[in-house]
Amino acid sequence: MPAVLLGFIVLFLLTDRPRDAAWLTAEEREALEQQLETEKAQRAGRRRMTLVDALRHPKVLLLAAAYFCSTSANYGLEFFLPSILQRWYALELDAITWLVILPPCLALASQLFVGWNADRTGERRLHAVVPVFLAVIGLGLAPMTRGHLPLTIACFMLAFAGIKAYQPAFWSLPSLFLADIAAAGSIGLINSIGNLGGFLGPAMLGGVEKSTGSFVGGIYYLVLSLLACGTIIAWVGLGRRDPRTKPP
Repeated sequence: MPAVLLGFIVLFLLTDRPRDAAWLTAEEREALEQQLETEKAQRAGRRRMTLVDALRHPKVLLLAAAYFCSTSANYGLEFFLPSILQRWYALELDAITWLVILPPCLALASQLFVGWNADRTGERRLHAVVPVFLAVIGLGLAPMTRGHLPLTIACFMLAFAGIKAYQPAFWSLPSLFLADIAAAGSIGLINSIGNLGGFLGPAMLGGVEKSTGSFVGGIYYLVLSLLACGTIIAWVGLGRRDPRTKPP
């Protein structure tokens, strides 16, 4: 319901152009309009791509596959982290509640930092790939730390941080080679396909645990999903920093 209500608020209150945004200063409005005109001029020489072209573009489909893999790991970890901690350490509910707060706190800070630094440097590819591979390391090491609660929590914190931190840079990638309705449609497709992973990840983790009596196999499935995500983003090759761009 909050998402639905916010949609109506955005529809009626969010302006279509920076020049109409009363909450910006005149200098900010002018700077944004100039930036939009610059980007429009840069795209003028490129071949315009229709929505249908964008939806079947190989890079769009690869980015959808990457997001599917990361979402699979994300939801699997979010849904089962309390159960994993309870199984491994026989913790009381109050203790688990406090511990599962820690990974999202680091994830929030890391996501804000990566988004800010990606904008500052103009580089997107490594800002998406590196956090994913850090999540691979954290989640991959987690089963080896069983019996050492602080190390286990640290590994899950690293995994959460990586899974969340890559997203600001990742979602900027479609707009690097698409524009207008093609960019909007491709982002919708990537999000729609990717969120199907939200079913697969928890289902696999729960199914493996039910079959084997252990979460370890399911955790390594999530690790492989993240590894596939990072590899795809790196292979697509979008988002390298323009050598003419200098951090302020």
